[in-house]
Amino acid sequence: QGYQPKGAHEGSRMLRTQQVIREPPQREALNIVTILMGGDMLTTKFELMWSAVNSKPVLVIPGTKGYADYLAEKLMQVEEMSPDEASKHLLDLDAVTAQIISSGVCQIVRKGTLAENVNRVIETALAGDEVLLKAWQKFALWHHHANQYHKYFKSFQRWILISGIL
Repeated sequence: QGYQPKGAHEGSRMLRTQQVIREPPQREALNIVTILMGGDMLTTKFELMWSAVNSKPVLVIPGTKGYADYLAEKLMQVEEMSPDEASKHLLDLDAVTAQIISSGVCQIVRKGTLAENVNRVIETALAGDEVLLKAWQKFALWHHHANQYHKYFKSFQRWILISGIL
């Protein structure tokens, strides 16, 4: 017979063949910043991998033990190397840690870093791609004006040639 909702009886036509499905509410995407303090070696790196794949910033706090110290140490080693040496060094690491480091989403919050600087990094990360969007809008405006001036130049050049011939 199938499922009958509460309150339905045999002769009822109540929602037998049709279902009412509500769409989930539309929400804006959340900007996420991951702050890594400690963490076990296995679970934490897979959670950070999500941040790396989705280009979400990761603040690594060294001195908190666990995976945070390990990742901070490896990041500092890579920072001091040339790009070729860094590529070779990443091959020696496990694949997940190498992917996290090579994604470029990690920033180390070193001991003695001012709170204002950490606050600025977090606010920048939470702002999302707004800065990039504004930069592209500005570039589009410059490009539009450049095209306009190019057309003006061409017409002015034609006018000079025509007036020179006459």
